[in-house]
Amino acid sequence: HIRRQRQMCIRDSIETTAQSLLIARGSAALQADVVVVPHHGSDHQSPQFAAVTGAQVALIGVGDNSYGHPARQTLDEYAHTGAITARTDRDGTVAVTVAEGSVRVVAVG
Repeated sequence: HIRRQRQMCIRDSIETTAQSLLIARGSAALQADVVVVPHHGSDHQSPQFAAVTGAQVALIGVGDNSYGHPARQTLDEYAHTGAITARTDRDGTVAVTVAEGSVRVVAVG
């Protein structure tokens, strides 16, 4: 039985320009099973970033804020890819697990 290595993409607070540069370098480096959505899910995202990662799970670290994070557009981009979205403001602390070959999100607190 061969196990496939899992990938995670953590790009912290990069915004549109940096995302576009990474995409231009080649999408293979951005492909991941899990992505930490940049800049708390703000609307400063490349429209292609969510699709290029191909992530099954999108994690958004966000709390109560006056910036409107996460942005509806960003949530829609990840939903369109079929990614499960977990937000710390709604879901609290979560763990990402791999079971039976699938990546899953489990609430832990």
